[in-house]
Amino acid sequence: MGDLLSRVLGSYDLVISGIRQENLKAKKGVWFIDTDQGLLVLKKMPVDSVERLRFLLAAVRHLQERGIKIPPLVPTRSGEAYVMADGFYFIVSQAVRGFPPHYERERELAAMVKALAAFHKASIGFVAPPGSKERSHLGKWPESYAGQAVALAEMAGSARLGDFWQKAGPYLRIFRDRCLQLREELLQSGYWSWVEKVRQGGGLCHQDFAAGNLVIDACGEINVLDIDSLTMDIPARDLRKVMNKVMKKRGSFDADLGARMLDWYCQVNPLSRDELNVVRIDLEFPHIFCGLVGKYHQGRGEDWSEGKFLRKLEEIIAYESSKHAGLRKALGR
Repeated sequence: MGDLLSRVLGSYDLVISGIRQENLKAKKGVWFIDTDQGLLVLKKMPVDSVERLRFLLAAVRHLQERGIKIPPLVPTRSGEAYVMADGFYFIVSQAVRGFPPHYERERELAAMVKALAAFHKASIGFVAPPGSKERSHLGKWPESYAGQAVALAEMAGSARLGDFWQKAGPYLRIFRDRCLQLREELLQSGYWSWVEKVRQGGGLCHQDFAAGNLVIDACGEINVLDIDSLTMDIPARDLRKVMNKVMKKRGSFDADLGARMLDWYCQVNPLSRDELNVVRIDLEFPHIFCGLVGKYHQGRGEDWSEGKFLRKLEEIIAYESSKHAGLRKALGR
């Protein structure tokens, strides 16, 4: 990798005094670079085409121009935003000093939720430019819900041995039924109107607006670091993911905190009653349970012991089972 990094960094007008690898995987990587221009970040982007990278870079420019704090890119000597080497795409950006928001500190959590709302509001009007490859989940939720129900039904219909499947077995059917019920609710909700609103007016989701991808800087403002997974979709996608991350750590859905999180969001980017109902449907959908049993079934998570899978399963069943009542209380239903 050393020769590749040297060739990539050689495209920049930088005096480099040190390189520290943060992480490296097959399709992506991050390095901190000490330079005469300060601390920079080199990223190996997990994209399979320049057209996909153009979509991401155009989305970032759109958001930055509307006030979202995303670290500025450092151009190459020739003024390009990226370098291609050995079939991979690399970008260099300025580093941001600070700390990630903490879910247990209400002021920081509120700032994070309001930053998400500002992100969604700023994304309105974005249109993928010519020559780019758009990523979109618009209108795909009903198909995804049905696919999860089918997967759970197939797992429930096969005899499986072991403590994990003994514990999961009854819930495969319970949550399959919930998937189908919530799909029907989604089809009869304001989902399609919201999809059309974003399709016509533009809109982006981050997909991983989590503490690990955010930094509170010296000015107390939230900076968004990871733009690898930007997609076109309705804001409910990000809201569901953020609220699930926060609530799962608490072990059950906290109705009072849920109500406050939705209120913080709506202070910046108001949602209609119909849109909040779509948020409720997607939050109630057992995404986390489906993800865990799918991971176990497919043999992913090689570094997880059987005991860890079982502990996670018990935690997730308890959390998923708490959401129905908690969400209705949070929304005043």
